[in-house]
Amino acid sequence: MKHGSVVAVLGLLFIIHPTASGQKSSEDSAFYQSALTHTIQVYQRRIDDQSALYNGSVYAPYEWAWKGGTPYFIDTLTAGSVVYDGMVYDSLKVLYEDLRQFFIVKNEALMLQLVKERVSSFVVDGHHFIRLKADNHNPGLPRTGFYEILYSGQTELLKETVKSKREEPSIVEGILHYVDEKDNYYIRKKGNYVRVNSKRELLDALDDRRKEVQRFLKKNKLNMRKGRETALIQAIKYYDKL
Repeated sequence: MKHGSVVAVLGLLFIIHPTASGQKSSEDSAFYQSALTHTIQVYQRRIDDQSALYNGSVYAPYEWAWKGGTPYFIDTLTAGSVVYDGMVYDSLKVLYEDLRQFFIVKNEALMLQLVKERVSSFVVDGHHFIRLKADNHNPGLPRTGFYEILYSGQTELLKETVKSKREEPSIVEGILHYVDEKDNYYIRKKGNYVRVNSKRELLDALDDRRKEVQRFLKKNKLNMRKGRETALIQAIKYYDKL
C-alpha cells in the first residue's frame, strides 16, 4: 500500500498552518486542527493495515536441494494478492509452499510466512486459492486447507494438491529428498462436495445429466486419463449450461 498521497496532504497542512496570531480566524484554526487530526488518523490506519500483513514469522527455506519434485506451487517469487484478516492486499511478491500450505510474502529483504488460519484466499500467478474448513458447512470436504478454484459457476470445481516429503539414503550423495504429489478434484453441487478423480466419479456426481455429459466427453475427445483437468472443466461448464 502506498502512503504518498497521505504524506503529501500532511505536508500541505503544515505549510498552510497559521504561524502568526491574527492571520486566521478561530474558525480557520479549528478547521486546520480537524483536518490535521483526520489526516494523521488515516495515515496511521494505513500504516496499521500494512503492519497487520507483515506480522507473520520469518520463513525458513529448505537447506537442501530436492532430487525430485518441488515443495512449491511455483518455484520462484511471482505476482500475487491475498485476503488477510478480511483485508485485501495486492501488488505483492509471493510464494506458495503447498507442501505445508504456507503462503509467503516478500517484505524488502525478508520472506514472511503468514498465519494460514487468517488467510481467506489468495492469488498466485493468476491461480486463485481459497481456504475451506472441513466442517458441517462443507459436507464432503476431506480436510481443511487451501483449494484451487478451477471453475466457479452453478457447480464449482476445486483442485486439492497433496504433497508429502520422502527421504532415501544414498551411499554416494547421502540423504536424497523427494516431494511426492497427488491431485484430487472435487465439485460442489447443491452444497455438497464430491470427489471426481475419474470418469466414473464424474458421471456419478452428474447423474441427473449422465448421458448428455458422457456424449459431450466422447464428441469432444476429452480423455480423463490424458487430460483430466481440462476434461473436468469442460464437462462441468457444459453441465451448467444444460
